[in-house]
Amino acid sequence: MKKNIVIFGGSFDPVHKGHINIVNSILNTIELEQLIIVPSKMGPWKQRTLTDGYKRLEMLKLAFPNNPKITISDFEIKNSSISYTYKLIDHFKEKYPEYQLNFVIGEDQALNFTKWNKWKRIIENANIIVAKRFIKNKFPEKLSLIKDKINFIELDSKIINVSSTFIRKGHFKNNVPLAVNSYIGKEGLYIGDILQNHLSNYRYFHCLNVGKWAGKIAEKFNLDPKKAYIAGCLHDITKEWPFKEQYAYLKNFGLEGEKINIPVLHSFTGAFWVNEEYGINDRDIISSIIKHTTAHENMSDFDKAIFVADKVCDDRDYPNVEEYRKLALEDLELAFKKILIYQYRRTKKKVGRKKMNRRTIMAVATHAFSEIFKTEENK
Repeated sequence: MKKNIVIFGGSFDPVHKGHINIVNSILNTIELEQLIIVPSKMGPWKQRTLTDGYKRLEMLKLAFPNNPKITISDFEIKNSSISYTYKLIDHFKEKYPEYQLNFVIGEDQALNFTKWNKWKRIIENANIIVAKRFIKNKFPEKLSLIKDKINFIELDSKIINVSSTFIRKGHFKNNVPLAVNSYIGKEGLYIGDILQNHLSNYRYFHCLNVGKWAGKIAEKFNLDPKKAYIAGCLHDITKEWPFKEQYAYLKNFGLEGEKINIPVLHSFTGAFWVNEEYGINDRDIISSIIKHTTAHENMSDFDKAIFVADKVCDDRDYPNVEEYRKLALEDLELAFKKILIYQYRRTKKKVGRKKMNRRTIMAVATHAFSEIFKTEENK
């Protein structure tokens, strides 16, 4: 009797706990020599561009570390053509002629299996393992209709009703392994999906503009452009949450949101969200998100870059913005100081000094006191 090799293919964009559960079920159910996990380059049915293949490979390695029974294969990632399953099976059949190949698909894929390119060739060379995913066995009758055509082995894995599509919208916590979550945040993956799910069109494009400008400024002044882009894109991630929702969220971290000025709320909830949900532990990113609205008496160059990017991005339109845009790429310190003074004066005129945020007053006192003192003394 031939020994088993199981092949588990998919986009894994990202790999999540549903995938992990299927893998554990395979290892516990089937006597095998090796389980080979193969992320696809681009399947014939996919409508969206997949995340870079080598980043998906890295996430898989983080999700399945140190298991001699599991191999993460880059066969399809290195392939320049569309990923067809029959080519994958042909490759491993040639590589392991003495083994029985088994290929894992989901119930939804099983229903369309006879539409796959050269599906008969696939079943000539491999058994098909169906991993049940849907609640209350939604498809058993339909599956029974095609059982005669395909050599099925059903894998009754525990149901975890989650999808990569749902996760990419920003639902990472508790749905992907912690190491994968941290990697996603560090690499800034799925930012477009996250912003579109959380924000209006206007705010979505504003955040992308700030990310673009933050990257440009960072590159100009020898800061980390990738980190700056991530911070810029995510600086307003909770801006459109209802205030009550922001108050409730801050209470999870022992903060009384009601004591924080409403215009500043999203700076704190955003920083916590980026850390808790997106898996970012980078102090520069978190600090810059907290300080991007009001500034702060303690501002690093990175903090200043994000603050300035938010005020000079393409969708901003106010007096002197063109001057500030030019200055932002020439002299970061001077650009920060001028924008801070402009913001201080505008806010003071609008609400009065007594109602101004204390953080802004302290920032001005620290970074631009002499300029403010001279101009106000002369009035």
